[in-house]
Amino acid sequence: MSTLNEIRQFLISPDELKYTFNSSGAKIVKFIKLFGINLVLGFVILSTLTGLIRLNFEIHFKPIDISLINLWFANLLIIPVLEEVAFRLSLKLNIINLSLSVSVISFIVVSYVLRIDIINFNQNLLLRLAVALMGFVTTYLLLRNKRIFENITKVWKNSYKLIFYLFLFLFVIRHIDSYELNVITLLFLPMLLTPQLVSGIFLSFVRIRLGFIYSIVFHMFINVFSSLPQIIIYAFNS
Repeated sequence: MSTLNEIRQFLISPDELKYTFNSSGAKIVKFIKLFGINLVLGFVILSTLTGLIRLNFEIHFKPIDISLINLWFANLLIIPVLEEVAFRLSLKLNIINLSLSVSVISFIVVSYVLRIDIINFNQNLLLRLAVALMGFVTTYLLLRNKRIFENITKVWKNSYKLIFYLFLFLFVIRHIDSYELNVITLLFLPMLLTPQLVSGIFLSFVRIRLGFIYSIVFHMFINVFSSLPQIIIYAFNS
């Protein structure tokens, strides 16, 4: 079965089955193949189309009040880790995974409520970390109750497809915050978010089939390529 057909079947019926490989080399080859396909679909094709839309209709990214160096560091390391913990870690359910996901989602939500970018660590960081810690501790203590965890496990198993698509949806809409919102932006928003949708599908597939660390590395590679134009412009202007 081709890789694209594997992903199509995965989307039709998401599951928690992990690939088994005869060697670590075979696993890396699969990783590279998946990344190459995502690169063509998500970056070369869709990102080019969305870039043309932004250019022609003057749609702008929301400015972020941090240095360019820190922005690169956040895009290449902090954001991949935070987003993978929030939206992919709990695709394999256990107490720690779900507690960590709730913790990071709490951090993201309170950042949005306070209108602070999640990678801006200069504003109300202690408050946001406190909310995240509270989310972790509360979830962990609840799930330590055997009856509660058994009920959640049952719901997870019976509604796995819904949960899978909920996490994917949350991942995609998180990127709405990347844009300055106005009528034109909202009109083109479904198209503007298609690169994140495609990458989210591949990241979910990698997380399940290859493992969580692989999804983080995959996410880092995606962000390297998405940041390249900005890095090139900065290099020529410095």
